[in-house]
This record gives sequence, C-alpha cells and structure tokens, in this order.
Amino acid sequence: MAAANRFDDASAVPLTPYSPYKDDFDPSELERRNTNTKDVSGSDPEAAGLGRRTSHAQPLGRVVNALLIVFFCFIGVYGLLKAYECFITTDTTVTQGPVKGVDWGLDFPQHYPPLLPAQDGSSERCQAAWDSLASINCHENIFVNEWVNATQQLVQYLPDMCRPDCRKELVESSELIARECSAAVFNTKDFNGTFDPKASGRGPTEALEALLQRNSYTCRPSEHEKYDYCTEEMIQRWGIYDGMNHTALDGLSSLVASGTNLDCDSCVMDWLENTLNGWKPSQVLSPDTHAPISLPEHLRRVEQAGQTCQKGAWEKIWNDAIRRYTKEGSLTADWRNLPSGDYGWTVRNGLVSSGDKPRRMIHDTLELIKSQGLVPVTDDSYKCLSVLENQVENLPCDIYLSKSQLDSILEPGNPLFDSFCRKECTDWIERNQVVIGSCRAKKMDQDVIAGPPVCRVRGGRGNEEEHLSDTRSRFRILCAHLCRPSPSRMGL
Repeated sequence: MAAANRFDDASAVPLTPYSPYKDDFDPSELERRNTNTKDVSGSDPEAAGLGRRTSHAQPLGRVVNALLIVFFCFIGVYGLLKAYECFITTDTTVTQGPVKGVDWGLDFPQHYPPLLPAQDGSSERCQAAWDSLASINCHENIFVNEWVNATQQLVQYLPDMCRPDCRKELVESSELIARECSAAVFNTKDFNGTFDPKASGRGPTEALEALLQRNSYTCRPSEHEKYDYCTEEMIQRWGIYDGMNHTALDGLSSLVASGTNLDCDSCVMDWLENTLNGWKPSQVLSPDTHAPISLPEHLRRVEQAGQTCQKGAWEKIWNDAIRRYTKEGSLTADWRNLPSGDYGWTVRNGLVSSGDKPRRMIHDTLELIKSQGLVPVTDDSYKCLSVLENQVENLPCDIYLSKSQLDSILEPGNPLFDSFCRKECTDWIERNQVVIGSCRAKKMDQDVIAGPPVCRVRGGRGNEEEHLSDTRSRFRILCAHLCRPSPSRMGL
C-alpha cells in the first residue's frame, strides 16, 4: 500500500528539467527529489523498480517525439513542394478579356454576358439551367478564339483540351441549354468579360454549340504514329495551321512546297476538303495581297495543293466540290477561262487562265484577223501574235502588272518580291528576247489590239527597229532594276 500511495502521489515521481509536466524549474527541488529517490530505492525494492522503469521510458518518449517531429516536418515540406509545383504549372494564358477562368471548373455564367429576361416566362428555367454550368470540367483554353485559326503555341494544350470528361460535359451542357434556353439571348450591353460580345454567339445555345464544334474539330485523332491529333500533325508535320477557319489559304503553299505524290492521310485530306468547300464571297482573302479572291482563283489555288497528293482520294473531293459550286450557281462551266484577278497568284504561277490579260486579248485578236480576213495568216503581224501567244502562255511569272501592283511588290517585306525576281522568271525572259516590239497591222484598227502584249519578232542577229511598248518597258524594269540585288531598289 505504501508503494501504491507513492505511485498515486505525483511528487513521488522524479521530474527532470526537460519534463513537459512542470513549467518552473528549481535546482534545489531537483536535488531534494533525487535524494528522496535514492532513499526510496534503498529502502523499498518495489519503488526502486518503478524509478528504473520511469528513467527508461523517458528516452523512449523522446525518440517518439523526435519521430513525430520529423514526420510532420516531412508532411509540411511535401505540401509546400506540391503547392509550388501547382503554381508553376498552372496555365497563365490570358483570354480575350479581363476575366480569367479556373482550369477544370469553368464558370460559364461568369465568362459570358448575362441573359436577357424572356417574355414567355421561361427565363427562370433557362436561368437555372445556365447557372448550373458553374463548374464545367474543361481547360480554360477552350475559350480561346485562336483555335479558329490554330497557332503553334496552342498545340501544347491539346491533351488538356481533348480530355474525354470535358467532351462529355460539353455534350450534356449543350443538350441541357438547347432544351431549356432555345430562345434565350445574351445582354451584351456594357459587357466587359471574357469574350467580345459579337463573337460569343447570340445566346447560350449558340455559345455551347460553338464550343462543342471547336472541341470536335480540334480533337480529331491522327492516324500518324507520331501524333495524337490532326491539329498537332498538320502544324508539326506540314507547317499548316488547321483551325476551323476554312477560309484561310496560308497553308496551301506549305503543301505545294512539300513535293508531289505525297502520302496525304485523312488529316490532310480533311483539311483540303474543308478548305476547298470553304469559299464565300468576299470572305476568302489572297495570302499574298490580302484582297478577296474569286471562286475560280480559290479553286486554282486549292487544286494546285491537292494535286500534290495521291490522285484517287483527291479527285473525288475535287469533283464533289465542283458539282456543288455549279449546282448552287456559284460556278460556270467555263470557269477555267475566267481571269484569276489576283496578281499574287499570277506572279507566282504565270498566266494560267486563258482569261488572264493579255492572253485573252491576244487570242481574241488572232480570231478577229482570221474571221474578218483583215490580213493573211501568213502576214508577219499574224505570225508575230501567234508567237507572242505561245510565249505568254508559258511565261512562269506575270510581268503585265500595273504601276500600283509593282509598287506593292516593292514594299519592304513583301514576299512577292522574291517570287517576282526568282531565277526561273528572269532566265525565261533572257531566253525569250523576241518579245520586244509593237506588232500592229496597218489595216487594223489600233483599238482592237491596243495594250502592252503585241510585239514584232526579232531575229537573233537582226537589227530590226525596236518599238518599245509597255511590255518591253516592264521587261526592262524587271531585268535591269527590280531584280537587281541592291538595297537601293526602292529608290529606282
């Protein structure tokens, strides 16, 4: 009982300066208690055993405390590292407006304009449905309008953009809004959010449809073993930005430069088909002059790129598009004879169309001479025009340009300058110096053949008189000035 009483009495247990159970430490008290401990252990074996057990438990407690401290320190450091990793990997791309989304929890009502109240009482159901789209599990870059044209910088976000759960939630959201908000429209007045109000769609139904369409097109799978998505393959393999804007023709030259008989997989063929069928009046711009181009010119450009691929698949796409344009009345049967109207194309490719100036003028003049018997077909004038017609058809570039067109080509940084002055063109001009003079029949009305293309054939060693026309002047400018490698060409 004596031992039990001592155990119940807290004063019987020796305390050290490090004891967590005593706040104030008195050295004299420690000495007294140590003396008491010695007395107890000497007079009572049971108490002595208790003292030894207590002294052994203290180092064990310290070890446990130390392990707990290390464990919690490790947890703290790990948490800090994860927080830092999250910080440095969080996307910081700025969207079109001041409001920024939160990845994997996109709040649609926050990003789009508010809804206008409906008059038929359906606004409450629609508003509730719209408000429920406050945490859509998609990456915020799905809002970036640059996907319309695609850019190199956006490719890195394709895995995030194309997650199956994002697609699933977009489909469900689109179905919900189509069911509850078919007539709802946005209130774009004084809106200052993520989107340009004009680009956000008329209402939530259009907005969701646009996002779903963007996801569908951007995330098309690639057949190529090195790429997961067509958008990625087209940019990295072909140098083509394959966005939803099928009116952009910038990628055609990249495909043409890749060669012939190309292995064009489904990604390339889809892009060609979409581009071929993407012409709209005044909306398709020349990548050279940035001016609207005609449908015949559009077709010629896409056809040139499509012919680099295997014939079977391309021919089907081509024939289907021609039938569609013809059926809707946009294309006539003689479209190949219509002028291109785009000097950016003719400078690079020559006068491909029989309707391009001066080919049409030369041809019509020859037909007029034959039909009306103005001069014999054996006359030098007729022979001259026949030779000129052949020369112009084979001209690899276009030298029949107006002063304003030449001035545009001479502007600093215009890529047409290199095409205009390329060796293929200048070499052809050197080989065909027969096209130099003015070729007019005395009995012909000068208005019939007025213009720069007519000429007189000069023999290789002849000294016939040269009557310089606008054509010859352009040849002379081209060879002697424009294409001379000189930094002062702009001052000519």
